[in-house]
Amino acid sequence: MPGMTKNQKETIHQAEQLAHNAQNNPEMAAEMANYGYSEERWNEGEALIEAAKAAAANNKLAYSAKLGTTDAFIQSYDHTWEQCRELADICTNLFKTKTEHLAALGLHKQRSQTTGQSRLTRPRKTCSFAEFQAWSRNLYHVALTHPDITPVLNNYGYPTDRLTQEATDVEATIQANHVQEQAKETALQSTVDRDHAFARLNIWYRRAQKFAAKAEKRLKKRPTIEVSL
Repeated sequence: MPGMTKNQKETIHQAEQLAHNAQNNPEMAAEMANYGYSEERWNEGEALIEAAKAAAANNKLAYSAKLGTTDAFIQSYDHTWEQCRELADICTNLFKTKTEHLAALGLHKQRSQTTGQSRLTRPRKTCSFAEFQAWSRNLYHVALTHPDITPVLNNYGYPTDRLTQEATDVEATIQANHVQEQAKETALQSTVDRDHAFARLNIWYRRAQKFAAKAEKRLKKRPTIEVSL
């Protein structure tokens, strides 16, 4: 959960309340001072509270950024996949009798184990991104450089400038995936940093809470001073 969890929100509220009440009640402040809670110790607690808040805010921003990069990647991937599919389809039709050409393009012929018939295979859209990256790069590299494939594609609506642009789109999608993966790592690390900040705050708060409870008991045991009129 990005930002603060329910328990973390409660910890912030309780720690702030304890620090406020203990410092703004002179008698309570004096009792806590007996346990070592000087101004420096309270400042330490306030710094830990602010650090936890900042880590939670950073965590929320990191996950928001991750969602943005994921949306950008999905949009880029959908666009590039359609271009790859269209190129693969036209290559399949143009070179259906050229097994070696299809193999070079990554459109391999494979014999079906059930029917025994030869069929074309290529990655599906749901394949791993590593598989898509290798296949799409090879598809455009061969389409742009193969002496027997490039001229034919040029005559059927795929001149070099179009292939080059679509190859550039492939690289843009690969970069979008890289940015997305980096954003994921940043978001995960921000969660680790947030939880670490709250762990440090919890240590301070639980200790202060224990001494505050002792201070309150001491205050309750103080004899009531009666004032004679």
